[in-house]
Amino acid sequence: MSDPAPDAGADLSAGAGRGAPGWSTAGLVMVVIAALLVGIAVVGLRDRAERQSQAASTASTPGAAFDERQGRGTSLPAVGRLRGLAGPCTAWLLAPVGLSPLERDDAPAHVLTAGRCAGIEDSATVLSRIPVEGAAVEFALFSARGGGAASSLTVPVVAIAWASVRGTDLAVLRLAAVYGGLADQGIPAIEATAAPVDGQQILVAGVPVAGVPSDEVLLRGSRCQVERTTDLADGPWVLRDTAAIGCGGILEGSFGSPALDPAGRAVGLVAASTIGAIPSPDCAAGRPCEVGEGSIAFRADTSYLVGVAGVGRCLTLRGLRLGGQCPLEVPSTVVEASIGSSSVPAGSLMEVRIAEGSAPASTTLVGMLGATDCWAEAGRRPAVVDAEGVLRVRAPTSQGLALLCVGSARQPTPLRFTVAGTAPDAGAIELRETPVTGGLLVAPVPDPPDFSTFVWTTGPPGTTDCATAEGYQPFTGEPAFLEAADLPTTVCVIASDAAGTASAPQAFQVG
Repeated sequence: MSDPAPDAGADLSAGAGRGAPGWSTAGLVMVVIAALLVGIAVVGLRDRAERQSQAASTASTPGAAFDERQGRGTSLPAVGRLRGLAGPCTAWLLAPVGLSPLERDDAPAHVLTAGRCAGIEDSATVLSRIPVEGAAVEFALFSARGGGAASSLTVPVVAIAWASVRGTDLAVLRLAAVYGGLADQGIPAIEATAAPVDGQQILVAGVPVAGVPSDEVLLRGSRCQVERTTDLADGPWVLRDTAAIGCGGILEGSFGSPALDPAGRAVGLVAASTIGAIPSPDCAAGRPCEVGEGSIAFRADTSYLVGVAGVGRCLTLRGLRLGGQCPLEVPSTVVEASIGSSSVPAGSLMEVRIAEGSAPASTTLVGMLGATDCWAEAGRRPAVVDAEGVLRVRAPTSQGLALLCVGSARQPTPLRFTVAGTAPDAGAIELRETPVTGGLLVAPVPDPPDFSTFVWTTGPPGTTDCATAEGYQPFTGEPAFLEAADLPTTVCVIASDAAGTASAPQAFQVG
């Protein structure tokens, strides 16, 4: 740990007051320049922090609510609030493809939302034909002229027709209504079309609830463009070919929101977001990372769409039907696999359990996250499952986030885990200290993979034992400001590597 730099401005002022004995003109000029550079650096830190704070504030602000006039003659009335399943989400009425107008009117209505909104918590499960009670979708949640909410339409959900978070993140829910009846009440179905291309302009319409008073939970929107296509790791899930977008206002309640093109067609569905998340490369649920080409990256204030093309072909006059032109997985063809532990020693033999009645596991592929593609043929090995349904696979020898792919490249089950190593050396943790007016800016220095994330706290000097100290908080990436009046103080830091292995606490005496 380096000693705090002196306050150049104060030193210069004191020297000038004493007549600066023994200083040459050139020396004084150099001191002045040094003081100006320190001042510029401090202002730069503050300006950057302010810009990041403003950007985060904008991204975390709910979009403007749509009123009845804006929704008239558009597909917006078909976007609604989903309640009664895994949490507050958004769902939208999906248009069936291939039915005649008369057949469509009589067909059971279905909405589309995110698979996690149906309660799926792993990457092996596919739900199909699950009866539901107490859930509903509230359509046409517009603001009324003069304030408040306009009249809406609530329709019960009767079944989870299909749901999965296996490479995608989708759920198809059956409603207690038919398409013709909803159309008569002003709720048009939305056509699902091809995935968006980079640079395409979209409108995300959803019903966020975070930071919104209960009487203002309305349909809101945000416009932006598609930035890039990327695979995504989000908790236990690996999503393929998601579209990264920078739309703001995608908050709790927004998962399942459609991304609409100028014609009102859905080009994707919101499945994940980093808005409001603590920056971290651990790719935990709610802190998704972009993965691929050997890299793992957390992108702040970014949301991600999964594709919806072709799902309308799954809807028939009698309901949802899998197979044929329907792109959704048939449950009986899925390898239901699970790992006993989410953290394993490097190079160890992992036990993977194949559920009874599961489709057979033909091959496996294992490697580090970001460098392993479950949908690729290269590198796969035959799977040997014993009589007890256990498959044994050797873990990578490198520590960090890893991925096991069970089953064929055409239909893999991706299982995320971490390869643990020795705990990071606490003595190698660095704490950066920057003197500023009125105190110090302090921050631990990341050095992945050994020092990927931190938790820290402070306490009085001399009496704070970092091993028993309370109040540890995640380091968000921004320096903390310690006021001069609170110095000296003890800063306690615990580092974790990319595998989540934590170091011992390290104490820094600052000020």
